[in-house]
Amino acid sequence: MKKYINLFLLLIMSSSLLFVSCDDDDSNNDTDDDNHDSTEVEYFAMPLGSFRIMMNTDSDNAVNYDSVAVTSTETLKDSIEATVLTTYSSETDGNFGETGTNNYYNHEDGQLFVNADFFTAQTTALSEIVDLGLSFENWYLVADENGTSWNIFTQPLQDKEINYANTYILSITGDFTIDGKNDGLEDITVGGNIYSALKMTFTIGMTDADATYNNLLGKLNLNTEITNYFVDGIGIVKTVTSGANVNYTINGVPVPLIDQEIIGGSTTEMLRTNLPLLED
Repeated sequence: MKKYINLFLLLIMSSSLLFVSCDDDDSNNDTDDDNHDSTEVEYFAMPLGSFRIMMNTDSDNAVNYDSVAVTSTETLKDSIEATVLTTYSSETDGNFGETGTNNYYNHEDGQLFVNADFFTAQTTALSEIVDLGLSFENWYLVADENGTSWNIFTQPLQDKEINYANTYILSITGDFTIDGKNDGLEDITVGGNIYSALKMTFTIGMTDADATYNNLLGKLNLNTEITNYFVDGIGIVKTVTSGANVNYTINGVPVPLIDQEIIGGSTTEMLRTNLPLLED
């Protein structure tokens, strides 16, 4: 059983963390720097009216496109002033619909936070395969340009009964976690251009959770990894999401249908933006 689902989390930040807009302007990397201080690093640039068009390719080579409008920078959300990004998707480049999905972000002092609504919406895809009963509240730190590694989210599960793929009933005890890591600067090529990008890596899932099936105790692992590349003055230019894998063993022996890739990977790359690249 192999499903290809856009999962944030699984995943967390692929298409909706792209800081783009639905207005498709032919100007690509405008040279007007009036709105930017060239001495200030802005890896999480989200000015009102900015846009970015991204191309998403999954592991089956299916392609679609995202455009995310920065529609507000002063919306109050869970007592925090938030920037609102409205995501529009299309199977073709430049033909985006009128109905979009809102997500809420806040960035300050080199840190980027996302509201719980984002995680709640994205993990509904995971629940189609295995419903862990995850619960998100308020705000989460998802990127830190001065950090090294940190925990974004942890939910302990205690004797949580799940129905995996409508085939296996398991009782799980363990922690579901989302962890962030700042991997420093890396030169990458996107759209024929070379960028010095800040690399942020996220690991998501469960490691060696206790799982009981038919009164037999085993170990369950569920994991995926997401890497986001941020460029000064632009924001995210590339996201790479690995396939989500699940593995369940009893006495070290894998259980059929619980030892596989359950969600295919994907790559998202920037096609164009109206945000000018800041000069060093």
